[in-house]
Amino acid sequence: MTEFDNLAHEWRRLICELFGTMFLVLAGAGPTVVDALAPGSVPHSLAVVSPGLMVMAIILSWGRSPGRT
Repeated sequence: MTEFDNLAHEWRRLICELFGTMFLVLAGAGPTVVDALAPGSVPHSLAVVSPGLMVMAIILSWGRSPGRT
């Protein structure tokens, strides 16, 4: 727990939070925007599943939070 409280790793956690939020919003709003521009191009099931897939991809790629053992 002492390593997690180390402020030297704080910038890494903030960057991960920033990119994670950006990608999640992109995955949540992206299919709706694309479907509005080209109706019928994005199935409803893909629009529903894409935020969950993005969360899974973020966890798999950045799974171990910097500073945690």
